Amino acid sequence: MLIGQVARGELDHLVVDLPPGTGDTQPALWEDGRTDQLDVRDLRFACRCAACVEEMSGRLLLDPATIVPEITPRQITTVGNDAFTVKWSDAHSTGIYTFEYLRVLADRLGARLPAELVNAPVP
Repeated sequence: MLIGQVARGELDHLVVDLPPGTGDTQPALWEDGRTDQLDVRDLRFACRCAACVEEMSGRLLLDPATIVPEITPRQITTVGNDAFTVKWSDAHSTGIYTFEYLRVLADRLGARLPAELVNAPVP
């Protein structure tokens, strides 16, 4: 069944959790009709948890070279009404991605910004 054929109420955002190994992008569908394809490796690198980004300074702790090209999301779980968490194939699972951050991230990655700007704080 196609996403447009699914009966649903009002939709602000939708993250589609594909079965592991089905692709290297994660689709995000938005209320305004926009669809983004996020590279899962970029999404993993954009984690803002305390293990990946120093809390006080915002300095990146995660070295992009340590993220294997074959990284995949194993499970995506909603957190409240406005965020989700990902269990990654590298065993990382502490990051929380708000939908607001996902949208900003999609804008930044769409422009193919340097890694330090991808991980910049969201205003």
